Amino acid sequence: MRIEMEATERLMELEGVPVRLWEGRTDRGVRCLVFVHRLAVPPGEDSTEFDRELCAQLPPGLWEEAQSLRAENEALREDLLTLARRVHEQAELLARAAEQSGG
Repeated sequence: MRIEMEATERLMELEGVPVRLWEGRTDRGVRCLVFVHRLAVPPGEDSTEFDRELCAQLPPGLWEEAQSLRAENEALREDLLTLARRVHEQAELLARAAEQSGG
């Protein structure tokens, strides 16, 4: 089955998940609704044109907010990895200290 879809302006929540409503039509002409939570370009492919078209579909300010959140999430991820490394290092030091003290 193939579906040709077009984004609408309608944003909604479906089973607790934010989605955009898209209107579609199958290759046999049957109309349908599509509830899209995420869209992405496969890793390694140029997403420039895709990002430009997607930006045109988002309400004003939402694209910038999404980009900001993406950067913030990456920074938090790095902070968590650093913290996890430090905890691991401290656990190793405590284990060595316990071995040396005979415990």
